[in-house]
Amino acid sequence: MEQLRQSKHQFAFYSIDFFEELVCKNSIFILNEQELVHRALRVIKLSKGDSFIIFNQAQHVELEIVSCTKKEITVLVLSCQKNNVFKRQITFLLPLLKKEALEAAVYSLTEIGVNVIQLVMTQKSRKAAISDREMKRLNKIIIAAAEQSKNYNFPVINQPVHLPVYLESISSTSQRVLFDELGKSFFEVKKSISENKLYLTVGPEGGLSDQELSLLQQHDFVVCSLTKTVLRSLQAVAIGSALFRL
Repeated sequence: MEQLRQSKHQFAFYSIDFFEELVCKNSIFILNEQELVHRALRVIKLSKGDSFIIFNQAQHVELEIVSCTKKEITVLVLSCQKNNVFKRQITFLLPLLKKEALEAAVYSLTEIGVNVIQLVMTQKSRKAAISDREMKRLNKIIIAAAEQSKNYNFPVINQPVHLPVYLESISSTSQRVLFDELGKSFFEVKKSISENKLYLTVGPEGGLSDQELSLLQQHDFVVCSLTKTVLRSLQAVAIGSALFRL
């Protein structure tokens, strides 16, 4: 029986500072970002001859360690590529779920490959605001998910907006989908999607109010059922976004 070919895992690290200089293949750089050096050498334990990836939202480069000390890493640029940009632009209107569920949803949306995470406040959201500290943590979660999934063109996350207010700003040249167990079959809805701008949303843990459901339908949201059972918001976020990203 033929065995599957095994490839060595390459770790990826997000960095802004690295791309301040012009990056060309076969060029040599010295990395001295303390956090990056610590993670690469002390946490992941990379060493001379190992390769890894550094990225920002525009491009990613493959590097090989030429030499290293406790404070810096000398690397050779093996390749430099622009990040893949998905043709269909997906914005997910994500209600303010409970803390753990919100963080898990943001992680899932990043690794699945949505373009924008727009936090929205609904009548049954956990609260009507989110702190700067929480936003910073959510951005760190996005970076961690991007590094793990190698989704280098990771999403932007926007401050919460009241759902009715945000609906007024949605592009007219787009299609919109609400995940709910009482909707049309996913397969039926997927066939009708033709635009390259897609807005997806789901209700919070307590569900959407009748007023909000009516408002979404007035703004041309098609109600889509993912399963024949009732899903938790977090599951609907992951399953729905993944199916529409395919």
